[in-house]
Amino acid sequence: MISQANAALTITRERCEELYSKLSTDDPWPKNQCGSSLAWGEAAVIHAILDFYEVTGDPKYLREVVRRGDRMLSHRDDARGFEDSTGKAHKAWSMARKYTVAEGVLLDSSGTPVVRVRSVPYAYNDQTKAVVTATGGGFSMSVTNEYYHRDETFADLSLDPKSPRYFERIVNDTTPTPNPDRADSSGTSQLVKLIPLGKTGLPKSQSVTLKPLWLAYCGYIGIIYHPLIRFADMVKSDPKLKDFEPDADRFVRAADESYDEFRTHFRTGPGKDEGYYITCERGGAFPWDNLPEPFNYLGEHTASELLLYKLTGKPIYKDHAECMARLFKHRLKLMPGNLYVWHYWYEPVTVGYTRQDDILDNYPELAPRAAIEDVSHGTLDVRLAIDAARAGIVFNRTDLRRFANTFLKNVCLPDKSGFNGRVDGTAKETKYGRTGVSGWLPLAEVDPKVYEACREVYINRGQEGFGSLARLLLWEKRLARPALPQ
Repeated sequence: MISQANAALTITRERCEELYSKLSTDDPWPKNQCGSSLAWGEAAVIHAILDFYEVTGDPKYLREVVRRGDRMLSHRDDARGFEDSTGKAHKAWSMARKYTVAEGVLLDSSGTPVVRVRSVPYAYNDQTKAVVTATGGGFSMSVTNEYYHRDETFADLSLDPKSPRYFERIVNDTTPTPNPDRADSSGTSQLVKLIPLGKTGLPKSQSVTLKPLWLAYCGYIGIIYHPLIRFADMVKSDPKLKDFEPDADRFVRAADESYDEFRTHFRTGPGKDEGYYITCERGGAFPWDNLPEPFNYLGEHTASELLLYKLTGKPIYKDHAECMARLFKHRLKLMPGNLYVWHYWYEPVTVGYTRQDDILDNYPELAPRAAIEDVSHGTLDVRLAIDAARAGIVFNRTDLRRFANTFLKNVCLPDKSGFNGRVDGTAKETKYGRTGVSGWLPLAEVDPKVYEACREVYINRGQEGFGSLARLLLWEKRLARPALPQ
């Protein structure tokens, strides 16, 4: 039921044009110079502009897509000569800030680095600070992180491996955790690992705030390129858009270059004919080094690679998309009500692993972490299934109807005031409950009730947004057309 208080909220092209005119035209990059600002910001804006182009047919929106797309490409590491922590300028966008491992060094009185300090919790390592006090023949150290509310203290540390107070023995945890305890700061450190650098000098008194390591992140390639390749597919499919073909070719060529470099990150498995991309090479700057990317990243890789297969004809794109789609489908749980529920991640994270499995460096052991997918990242997972079904691989319309049931029965609250936080219908009072409607709307392709529910949620929330409104108008237009063949 639509709230009377918000019933006057306008769902029209005119209102969407007004919201479009209020979009910032500024480049988001200078504010933090991190790939996250493009992956989780600008790419979504471009998708919304493409949606509104489909609604209006006005090429001015495509010209804006080209402007923003070229601007994103100008920030690619190789375009600006930026080297990440591997010492190479990659055909990708680097991230750091809260997302990566952070490091610093402790110096002796001559300024020589004697100990490396490395912080590897799952995020916010850039808030880790080490304060050292020299104490004659040894040193003491406090380690703090405001995000985790931890304040660890280690006294009378020694650089002598034979000493009972040898710093590695006292400070380093043999089983580092991605989630430090916020209540108990005793015992070994849950924030840092200290690594001797083979020097004999003692650390002097000093304060060091760790710096995040830059990582050209493979996971962002699919997300950032997806709207640009979507644009290219639109152009190549419509003779009236021939003037945009040079732009389309440029975007496809750039995406092809990036995927060609990062083929080294693709792995086959865990099951037969399955596959995935890893976060980074083992020992790299991502806290979950050498692990598979979660489903949401595979969703955007699949969407992008299916379009690249269509546009380039290269079989490897279809092969990889099929492998990722199989991996996801094989881990869906069909539940009562003919709907799917699934996890945020998959093996080995969901089942756990031991040091003997020899999988990664930052977390050598891990207990099972089988978290149900949230309704925000879940929209990217659903994108994988929708695009695979449209391409005629792995998924079909029966699967999409099950995802539509997940949305209607588990995600959307009965009064249409918002969403639950998880795809199993739990976690109502979380940030994920405020997820926008645009990511779930494509399921209206198989069940128009998805559109109706999203429209009600959008109105009842009373919070206008260009992205959600453009997507609502797009599906209003599409549903007025003849249904797709079964």
